[in-house]
Amino acid sequence: CPDATWVYDSTTNRCFRAFAASPVTGVCNKDVPCVGLAAQYGVPSALAYTLNFQALVDAGLIGIANSIGTGVYYVGITDLVTRFEYVLDDGTPIPLASILPFFAPNNPNDTPANTRNYIITGNVKFDDNMCPSPSNYGSICQIQLTP
Repeated sequence: CPDATWVYDSTTNRCFRAFAASPVTGVCNKDVPCVGLAAQYGVPSALAYTLNFQALVDAGLIGIANSIGTGVYYVGITDLVTRFEYVLDDGTPIPLASILPFFAPNNPNDTPANTRNYIITGNVKFDDNMCPSPSNYGSICQIQLTP
């Protein structure tokens, strides 16, 4: 990984880091902070997603420790289709039992209408939330290291 502000995930050969929000109006901006990273680091980049949930939490904690943005960050996990049926941004299903321990107390707390589709981290645990535009939440981004 580029420096100590990144978290390495050996299961995916990716590095994760918190980035501050990039204000964009009219759309959910959770992916925007990650867009320019490919050119900067010379490797593919995207919003962070992995089944190694601890790596995402750790990246959020490093972001908080370094005062990056508001201390709340989107990750690439959603339940857009069905309430409490989480998937990674690449479509990989997440067994509910594996992600539940990473949620903050009283979470997930989505509405019956399934309006809280996006997972955020920052304060040690996950929370389900909406993706308003603009949002002051940052993002955990990933860069894919070459094999």
